[in-house]
Amino acid sequence: MDFAPTDTQRMIADAVTALLADQHDFETRRQRIHSGATRSVALWSALGELGVLGAEIDEAHGGTGGPLADLLAVMEPCGAALVNEPLVASLVLSAGLIQKAGTPQQKARYLPDLATGARIAATAHSERRARDTLAFVETTATRTEAGWRLDGGKQVVAGGDVADLFVISARTSGAAGDAEGLSLFVVAADAAGLTRRSYPVYDGSGAADLTLDGVVVAEEALLGEAGQALPLVEWAWDRGAAAVCVEAVGAMQALRDLTLDYIKTREQFGQPIGKFQVLQHRMADLHMQVELSRSMALLAISATEEADADRRAHQVSAAKTAIATACREVGQSAVQLHGGVALTEEYAAGHYFKRLTLIERQFGDRDHHLARYARLMA
Repeated sequence: MDFAPTDTQRMIADAVTALLADQHDFETRRQRIHSGATRSVALWSALGELGVLGAEIDEAHGGTGGPLADLLAVMEPCGAALVNEPLVASLVLSAGLIQKAGTPQQKARYLPDLATGARIAATAHSERRARDTLAFVETTATRTEAGWRLDGGKQVVAGGDVADLFVISARTSGAAGDAEGLSLFVVAADAAGLTRRSYPVYDGSGAADLTLDGVVVAEEALLGEAGQALPLVEWAWDRGAAAVCVEAVGAMQALRDLTLDYIKTREQFGQPIGKFQVLQHRMADLHMQVELSRSMALLAISATEEADADRRAHQVSAAKTAIATACREVGQSAVQLHGGVALTEEYAAGHYFKRLTLIERQFGDRDHHLARYARLMA
């Protein structure tokens, strides 16, 4: 298999890099987070105008119809620039689910606005008592004369603080944890009975907790077949894991470069600390972790195209396990090499450390993916 990026992917990555250099410097981002804002409306609009928000959405609905790898070409430069926009929540998860399982009417209604950035979507699946399985959902959907009534709650919905639209999982039959009985619904953020509590998370990005109290949606809100959504959720979560793997590579490389510049200029005992052999060895370890992660991210990207669900899950978990380990090692080593300055809000190293710490746990932490990898090997 050829893992080299296509000309289109290179063009996307170059265009996004240039845009971020012009509109998303570190100090602007830091000031925005300090003010309590979790995202930049102007940057999101610029990404929409650039066409990258529709990289995977088919041409009939305003996108360019490329593979997921085209959209993931955006994630590495965004990781390097510490972009907090809800790219994974809106495009990789929500738009991906609508494009894969939606009716022609649903696609025509939602995808054009997602491709331009006129609307933002978030996928709400995780719950307060969820165990280490995507099948555990206590939110219920009950048939009514008007369609469906949703009751329950969702926790830590990434991008949920700014979403105009939610893809919400609910149980239409069976008990929580059953493999069958899970369904997906497309619900407007302003639907009666839906309330959200928004907040910033550890790295400055936004999330929300949702409460669904008698939310009534029409029959056409059902996405895909009733009771058959678990494979779709697993597919979406593997895509999300692949996306943050690529983002992590960008963030780790930027942090590695920042650390290298620091040890070249920070002096101790009358010379740059970068001349100390032990620190050179530490930097070599950081470099190896970044390059290993790049290879594993490519594996995750290719795995998302696998038709066999077990093979896809096996490869994604292998990649996420390796990259979660690298996120911790690169982040902690960079902080140690910088010293106290890395923990200040005015310096970028601590911000990279926070983002990598969050990525380490997104879409399943190292232990979760290691266990899934071992289970699929059996």
